[in-house]
Amino acid sequence: MKGGYSLHRVVNCSKLYRMFLKAAIILVAVFFVVSACPPYEMHASAARDRASMDFPSAVGRVIAGQVRAGAPMVIHIQDFHCNPQTQSNIVAIITHYRKLFPGCRVLVEGAPQGIVDLAPMRTLPDEIRERTLMRMLGAGTLGGGEYAALREEQGRLYGIEDWPTYQRAVESYRSLASARIAVSGELDGLISAAHTIAERDLSGRLRRLNRFIAQPSRDGRWYAELSGLCAAYGVPLYRYPAVATWARIQ
Repeated sequence: MKGGYSLHRVVNCSKLYRMFLKAAIILVAVFFVVSACPPYEMHASAARDRASMDFPSAVGRVIAGQVRAGAPMVIHIQDFHCNPQTQSNIVAIITHYRKLFPGCRVLVEGAPQGIVDLAPMRTLPDEIRERTLMRMLGAGTLGGGEYAALREEQGRLYGIEDWPTYQRAVESYRSLASARIAVSGELDGLISAAHTIAERDLSGRLRRLNRFIAQPSRDGRWYAELSGLCAAYGVPLYRYPAVATWARIQ
């Protein structure tokens, strides 16, 4: 009897242990599922907030975000300067959000805090203004934010820069650019020597990659092909920051 009682206790303990283990596994699984979900606090306009993310994938995609009750919605559009395709996509994204949230503000970098004066461009006749804007957008000298604002009759644009700080940054850039011009002859010589060494010593694949990079074209297809070549040849994209940025926002 004593031995049977001991065995019965062991069996019961074993069943309890298995039940406890199953419960622990379920709790851990639930914990990981919940913790893996990004915080998203629903509120009265949640349906509209969700709809705001449904713009065409051809012009961009949402890579991160949080919506919290009572907080203003701030949408950060990652820019890719001087790229016409990217600027056209930004125009489409801004237009999409303007329709969803009438009266929302578009804020841009590179302009003093407050309303940006767009009056000089608005004084042009409609046809001339549209041709000029398209030409500037295609040349990369006009941003998507400015173009979107100028397309609307009452479109407004707001700058975000602390102007003295921004001007100091611009002056620093200009001084560096001047220094580069001063040594451009030496730099050109070094670059030429590097190309000569690369053509002589690099593998065929890397030579083809270098020749492709030297092409003057910088449209969307160029970035897509370069990204593909880097992947095929095992070249990390961080060596080409502009291409890495382009790939990340696709």
